[in-house]
Amino acid sequence: MSVIEEEHDDPLVDATRPRRRRLRGGRRLRDGHYLYWWVEILAVVVFYVVYSTIRNLHHGNATEAYQHARDLIRLQADLPATIFALLVARPIAFASFVAAMAVAVVGGAVFIFLLKGGTVSLLVQAERDAPAVEEPPLQPAQIAAAAVFSIERFIDGSRELFSRYTRLGLLLMVVYALSAMALVAVTRSDALGGLLIPAVATVLFVIWITAVNLVYLLAQIVIAAEGCGVGVACRRAFGFLRRTPRTVLAVCVVTVGLVMLATAASLVAATALGLISFVPIVGLTVWPLQLLALALRALVLQYIALSAVGAYSTLYRGQASERAEPVDAVAVSAARAEAG
Repeated sequence: MSVIEEEHDDPLVDATRPRRRRLRGGRRLRDGHYLYWWVEILAVVVFYVVYSTIRNLHHGNATEAYQHARDLIRLQADLPATIFALLVARPIAFASFVAAMAVAVVGGAVFIFLLKGGTVSLLVQAERDAPAVEEPPLQPAQIAAAAVFSIERFIDGSRELFSRYTRLGLLLMVVYALSAMALVAVTRSDALGGLLIPAVATVLFVIWITAVNLVYLLAQIVIAAEGCGVGVACRRAFGFLRRTPRTVLAVCVVTVGLVMLATAASLVAATALGLISFVPIVGLTVWPLQLLALALRALVLQYIALSAVGAYSTLYRGQASERAEPVDAVAVSAARAEAG
């Protein structure tokens, strides 16, 4: 039963309650009270007028507002250095902070390695078992053949690949750390004047990290597809890149472009929502919408990453089959020669 009911005469309510003058546009609730939509709108308008009046009681000038903005920006820029100086001045607190951050980073990374093992193993198996779905017509049976997900298979893949993915991930974190240290050393060097060298170093750092992530992803696919170790997977990933550089680079460029588009769209949405965040009452809807935009962005980025894994897996399997065909042809020829 709805909380708000249509207006009608109820003899039981009228007998126990004195009659009052009813205004137009009201709806009666179950407890007998009336709700008027125009009263709510009037209350919102009054609240906004009172709020605007109180806010505008103090009239500042543009110079003072600009100085306040500069002070806030300066405070925000000096805040990390101040916090770091306070932590260094207290060694016990600093050590506790570093230990807590290390536990959080390493623990989260290990958990990601565990999940990544099951995910990549299922994607590689689905790509291997599925027919050519890119060739029309697309039938439901073809899609069903690629649906290999199950909790048991995910757990088995996570358990089987966890140790190797952990070693590969720790190697990636070491490369990240060394790369970040090199970037900091270049950008903070006193011998390099101007902003050109730090800007070029930052661009090269982004390109380098993208290349490292590409090799890391290809190594994960090789480990899941062939069941080899970390060293062998890295060597085969580099070999795969040398044999098919254009195709892999094309998939990488498309993936990076989609990620950039999704990120730009989320930033535009967040900025557009921020324009109404200062409006009373209406601004309360900004936070849920921003959270929804962030959740949608995360889902889209994960979908793009999984699509990239499927594309690289298809390319690697095709390249491996083409490489195996000449070997099989030689073996067949030798067998026929011996039989003849």
